[in-house]
Amino acid sequence: PSAIEEFHRGASDGPFSHVLNFAALLFSIALVVVGLGGIKKKCGSGTARDPMTPLVETKVQGPPVPLKWSMASFSGAGDELDVEPGLSTTVISKEEAFSLSTSGDRMISALSANGQVIVRALNVSDLVQELQDMHSLTPLPTVAMGQGVISALLLASGRQTELERFQLEVKGKGPLGGVTAIADGTGRVRGYCGNPQLEGVDMANAIGDGVIAVVRSHPNPDFNRRYNGITEITYKNIPQDVALYLDKSEQVRSAVAAGVTLPKEGISDRISAGGYIVQLLPGATEDTIDMVELNIAKVLMQYNANGAAELLQKGVHPAQMVEELMTDLEPGKWTATTPRWWCKDCSSESVYAALQTLPVVDLQDILDTPEELEARCEWCCKDIELDREVLNEMIEAKS
Repeated sequence: PSAIEEFHRGASDGPFSHVLNFAALLFSIALVVVGLGGIKKKCGSGTARDPMTPLVETKVQGPPVPLKWSMASFSGAGDELDVEPGLSTTVISKEEAFSLSTSGDRMISALSANGQVIVRALNVSDLVQELQDMHSLTPLPTVAMGQGVISALLLASGRQTELERFQLEVKGKGPLGGVTAIADGTGRVRGYCGNPQLEGVDMANAIGDGVIAVVRSHPNPDFNRRYNGITEITYKNIPQDVALYLDKSEQVRSAVAAGVTLPKEGISDRISAGGYIVQLLPGATEDTIDMVELNIAKVLMQYNANGAAELLQKGVHPAQMVEELMTDLEPGKWTATTPRWWCKDCSSESVYAALQTLPVVDLQDILDTPEELEARCEWCCKDIELDREVLNEMIEAKS
């Protein structure tokens, strides 16, 4: 009862709801309910419309030995419109949703019968384990990158077209060096952080002051609208600040949870990672809002869980999360998506295409470097050796 009372007391606290803080949350597992207090008030007009330059920029990193260039911005080959057969979002029955979500990584969503609420929940434990291995992450960056990837997947789902890409960048000034994640509605996602081996600092100080920056775009030139949004980092907690972005920049009243728990002796021998988003649609009534608030509190209390990752750890799979978060709201129109790592940028063609944009003097500096020439994809950490003859040909063609 006390937890439920806290939800409702938060409704009068101002533009944002009271946030349930359950102890120290394993490695900063976060539940945020932004709008579930402000949810009862009309959203303010604080829309972030500041134009931004693209978040990823061509950049030269180094010089380490051997010399390596960052490929975080080499997006030429990653913009394909193709989606692997059978891996886009699929409309399914409730029975299929429960069957699919009990094994492997999965995102399940449902719309309430009254059309006022949509809930999405996902399990990406395997994906975050892959991410940790790929980037050789220490614990805190594992949690931060996991939360970034989970948030990007949740926010990319359900857009006007499933190929719309949602780029989320946590541009904090702390030693973590920021987190970047890109996802689309088919479940494809990739991400990286600036300091994958960071240790000895808590999450808030690791993130630091800064902004949440979002770019929404489409790889098809026929969809020429590009949305840029930016909000200040307020809570230094990724899902909490993402929910604030939704409220301020897109006027979408939401509850967002994204968490990662790491293996712990006697509790679990594997990573658990997942999250959910509960969004109110236009026309949501006070009764619906009350049900949403109550359901979130009841689910966490029932399982004595600190967030979505702990729910997964206790055996609550995504379809069950959706059903319980929509108690008395009669969930229908179930859909399923398979989240998966996605990196197609790391090819020599992509590297050379990016290098073509550099002036001759910079290409010559690269060519004059005595060390082995390599480019590194910051998404998947693959190293690609560069051919000096190709660089010579570029310089001659530009001269």
